[in-house]
Amino acid sequence: MSGANKTSDEWAGEAKFAVVVETAVLIEAEPSRTCREKELYAEQVKAWKQVRQLEKALRRKDRVLSC
Repeated sequence: MSGANKTSDEWAGEAKFAVVVETAVLIEAEPSRTCREKELYAEQVKAWKQVRQLEKALRRKDRVLSC
């Protein structure tokens, strides 16, 4: 999926996750190249990763509070 004419909010969750996973295993220079190929900014991918981590922490907190 190309990022052309799409804001980062218009990407489907599965597509965002796929990019985060794809760039997570790459060495430092490679994520930038991958992002350029997908017409994204590296900062967008970093934000998606952070959101995912925050959502995971929130789910964990909610489980603890529900007990």
